[in-house]
Amino acid sequence: GGGGEVLLGVRKTDGQRFAIKVIRFGTSNEDRMQIQALSAVNHQGIIQLVDWFEDSQTLWVVMELAVGGELFGRATARGKFSENEAAAAVRQILEA
Repeated sequence: GGGGEVLLGVRKTDGQRFAIKVIRFGTSNEDRMQIQALSAVNHQGIIQLVDWFEDSQTLWVVMELAVGGELFGRATARGKFSENEAAAAVRQILEA
């Protein structure tokens, strides 16, 4: 689902950093469907699912760390795009 907290995780063996989404009571079908969909996708423009774990109260989703910020925030901060820039951005999204 859309809810949850995102934490920074660091793998002890090599120091690699990951985003860990923590979803309380995260055993809904929607959460599981998102995990299944992310598991099947391998594209440079989509956050990569690394692993996931669950206990009786929490779903822990380990994902590639993206530090560039959200697309919406970056687009609104920029203000406007030329038609060619907008077309290129939409093309990248659709190709993912």
